[in-house]
Amino acid sequence: MQNFNECYHCPTIHPDLAKIHHFTSGENDLYKGPFLGGFMTLNNGMNSITKTGNLSSKPVPGVSKTNLNRVYYSLFPNILISLHLDYVMYHTVIPISPSECKVTCLWLFLKDNNDQYNQNDAIEFWDKTNKQDWNISELSQLGIKSKKYTPGPYSGRESLLHSFDNYYLSRLNK
Repeated sequence: MQNFNECYHCPTIHPDLAKIHHFTSGENDLYKGPFLGGFMTLNNGMNSITKTGNLSSKPVPGVSKTNLNRVYYSLFPNILISLHLDYVMYHTVIPISPSECKVTCLWLFLKDNNDQYNQNDAIEFWDKTNKQDWNISELSQLGIKSKKYTPGPYSGRESLLHSFDNYYLSRLNK
């Protein structure tokens, strides 16, 4: 959950993603309750988060001009949703044990695409990015399990993580 809602790690762990959007380009705008989220802004010349930066599908109809260069990220307790101009990607995270989760990633594209779009452009990009995230998350968990680990405070750019923790703790205390 933490990895999905902060992008400080993006320039070093995901150099290809950093070419498409700057890790501080976004805003968090949903702070309360089980549904949290925000958006990132694509860099100039980029149309989508794909291997090439090109659209991988026909754009979703009715997207406002303001949202043409944004990707919205939302978190529900165990569903991570990314709303792109040309596709929707979502992850489900199912706990298996205190130290293991099963993560599934799926993509939704408009049905009637023509040959000018390559959906694999998005899928291959996120397959690589997901594997990078899973590796760094596994390494992070090893550090957190250490007897020497002490959690630190969240920064202002990690407000969704703080909100998620507060929501989660409120549900445990009921």
